[in-house]
Amino acid sequence: MGQRNDEWGDYSMYGGNCQNFVSQALLAGGIPMDIYGDAVWKWYGTTPSDSNRASGRSASFSGVESFLDYATYNTGYGLVAVADAPYYSGQIGDVIHMGNDDGYKHTVLIVDTVKDENGDTIDYLIDSNTADLRNFPVSAYAYTRQMLIAIQGWND
Repeated sequence: MGQRNDEWGDYSMYGGNCQNFVSQALLAGGIPMDIYGDAVWKWYGTTPSDSNRASGRSASFSGVESFLDYATYNTGYGLVAVADAPYYSGQIGDVIHMGNDDGYKHTVLIVDTVKDENGDTIDYLIDSNTADLRNFPVSAYAYTRQMLIAIQGWND
């Protein structure tokens, strides 16, 4: 806890490492890197590159807004997701983007759901390495906007 994976870049000094952390988790969960088509999602090194080559890092791998664009518009090979899915339909492994009127600034990974006595989801427990949070209630964040990105899997 509190340490970054030294096999990957750490973007904390550039505004946060949250999307990089979530992207690493999605990759570890089986979503393959995508270098095909107009939208790419990749990390082959720290050098910025949105090219269709297996080199560098795409903005979508480490940038919150860029990942949202990728998740929203990617078709064909790679990640399949539903951006702005019904908020309380989230599952373990889905992503929540957070922000305010200026846009989305932070992203976290759902690791559990909190249900009421009727079995309806009322909150999520999340992991985020920006503040090294584990099993933290998303409702405790002060961001005024939260969006669920439901991860459906990936297309081959």
